[in-house]
Amino acid sequence: MEFENNELIIALTFAVGTPEEKVIARLRSILESDFRYAVTETKITEFIKNESTGKPKETSAYSKILYLMDQGDSIREAKSNDWFAYKCMERISKVRQPYVERRAHIITSLKRPEEIRFLRKIYGDSLFVFGLMSEESFRKNQLIERGMSRYEAEKLLDRDYDDKKEFGQCFKDTFPLSDFFLKITETSDDTQTIKRAVNLIVSAPASHG
Repeated sequence: MEFENNELIIALTFAVGTPEEKVIARLRSILESDFRYAVTETKITEFIKNESTGKPKETSAYSKILYLMDQGDSIREAKSNDWFAYKCMERISKVRQPYVERRAHIITSLKRPEEIRFLRKIYGDSLFVFGLMSEESFRKNQLIERGMSRYEAEKLLDRDYDDKKEFGQCFKDTFPLSDFFLKITETSDDTQTIKRAVNLIVSAPASHG
């Protein structure tokens, strides 16, 4: 296969409660095994934790997620709505290995449309955004299984979908800007879908921004 794109920036956006780990694991495996890319992963939650001085008041899953949301909002308000995208760019620049022929960087998870617009401006056709979608009832059950009450789960889902604050999370406006859409269910196996998407990306990328 002839590779047209030797550096890929693959960003994921997904709603709270989405079991994204299996998608990331499959994506990494396909990039490494099938297409021989060296893969790095950047998590925006790491930037939130690094910038935050406090800790969640409780150790419950609800308190931890709520804390990250609150801190993310505060950081965006103090910096800008695309600041986390800037930090992703900064980290990618630091971890680049010039002697590696093919590199792929996975970013999780974009929560503002400004983040996608910033990354598109920097990386152009090397950026591909994967939007992970799943039924709200499925995501609610995922959160409840982590020990949350129904009220807590619904509160997080509503806030993540559209916080309505200028610096809050807004999945509803971020998700439609994706290049590829993957539906996640309890029993879904997205290996072939992800493989087809990656094949399109590495062999014949086209303008899609």
